[in-house]
Amino acid sequence: MNARSVRFVLGPGTKWEADHMAKAAMVVVKKQPGFVKAIFLSEYETGEYEWIFFWKTKEDAMRAYEDLSAPFYDMIGDHVLWNQPCSQLYEVYNVTSPKS
Repeated sequence: MNARSVRFVLGPGTKWEADHMAKAAMVVVKKQPGFVKAIFLSEYETGEYEWIFFWKTKEDAMRAYEDLSAPFYDMIGDHVLWNQPCSQLYEVYNVTSPKS
C-alpha cells in the first residue's frame, strides 16, 4: 500500500473552504483505480491542512497524482496563504487496527 500526502496552508478562518475542497476532492478521488481511503487532517486555528490518500499500489498513487494534481492546484491556488502545496509519496509498511 502507498500513501500520498498533500500539505498546504489556507490561513486562519478557512475551515469552510477546506471542508468544501475535501468533499469536492473525494468525489473525484474515490473514482480512481486503486483508491483505498483518505484522511483529512487540520489545524483550524492556523489554517494548516494535510490530506493523506491511500492507494493499493505505487502505480495507482502515481497515476492519480498525474491525473488530479493540476485540477487540485487549480482548486486551491487562489486560497493558499503562502508557499505552494507540497506532496510526498510514501510506502505504507505497517498497518495496525484498533482492538475490538
